[in-house]
Amino acid sequence: MRFSGALNSRHLFLYSGFGLILLAFLFLPMRTAVMIGIDLDYYWIGWIFAPVMGAWGLASLALWLSEFSMSRGRVLQGLSLVCVPIYFSLAFAVFMVIYVRVNWSWHLFFALILGPCVIASVAAILYAAKKQKLAYSLKNQRTRSLAFIALIAVPLLYTVIFLLAFTIFS
Repeated sequence: MRFSGALNSRHLFLYSGFGLILLAFLFLPMRTAVMIGIDLDYYWIGWIFAPVMGAWGLASLALWLSEFSMSRGRVLQGLSLVCVPIYFSLAFAVFMVIYVRVNWSWHLFFALILGPCVIASVAAILYAAKKQKLAYSLKNQRTRSLAFIALIAVPLLYTVIFLLAFTIFS
């Protein structure tokens, strides 16, 4: 299958969503060694990456559900089930921004969780109001490829940049 054929697949957002959620579960138990004075301590850092990857994976699943051809009630039920964990991760991000006020990285963390919340909410609202308009915009290959690239690139770049920062500066 050519790349353009893969971008037109109905299961593109499904596979990317489950892939990101699987990566989130794999990154969750990650630890890193940090040298403090003469002691070497291990800190759990997986909870920094897992909510971001999981939220973007759930946003990808929301886009997949919005272009699915089931009954309207079933799709809205699936969208609400996808939005609930995203909102829980947003509540966690808000708690971390309030709890750790001075650190700029938590504001970035909040922004990266807010993005999938907006995507999933807009997909649910547009599906409920104007299903044909959302389906038509997702059929456009340019829009579809940009959405796919954004859904994959943002959480992976965040993870790679912070992993490099932890390995270089610790």
